[in-house]
Amino acid sequence: MAGRPARPLPRACEDARLLASLELDGEIDELGAKQLRRHLASCPDCASWVAEMRSVTSLLRATPFEPVPTDMAPRVPPRVGPPKAGAPCSWSANGGCRERTERVLPRVAP
Repeated sequence: MAGRPARPLPRACEDARLLASLELDGEIDELGAKQLRRHLASCPDCASWVAEMRSVTSLLRATPFEPVPTDMAPRVPPRVGPPKAGAPCSWSANGGCRERTERVLPRVAP
């Protein structure tokens, strides 16, 4: 919260905020939801923090995406051909990272 000096949170509050994050992402289980409700009922600081995070999350999800200007888009070199089987990566010795990288990285048109 603004204006307050940073101080370490009690473990129960850290856990509750992690649970709140799971809740905001729709990934919380029934037990976690129950633990979160119980903590928020007894901790006004966390209840306030969670209310603020819910509001921010709602606002962000309601905000339309803006296209990235073409002059700001990252330049990705075109792929010359299929990756060679077993070719090692420059950052890893596992040899399979090229295929994984190609699945993860989006294609950006020049």
